[in-house]
Amino acid sequence: STADWLQDLEEGNVKYFQISCEDPKIKVTGKEAVLTFRSHLEASVYGVKGSWQFPVQMSFQKQNGKWNA
Repeated sequence: STADWLQDLEEGNVKYFQISCEDPKIKVTGKEAVLTFRSHLEASVYGVKGSWQFPVQMSFQKQNGKWNA
């Protein structure tokens, strides 16, 4: 849960060192936009250091001239 994750961060069980956005793409259709990219994360989770990649997709809507998630 979110509460467990926040507690793990507070207690130092999970530490994030670096995160990057790779190969970003934006597709705009009218007042809707979709951002896709690969996220590359370096972290330590319960003492195990590692590197993970995962896809991310975010949607936005244009309202009153501003893009909102």
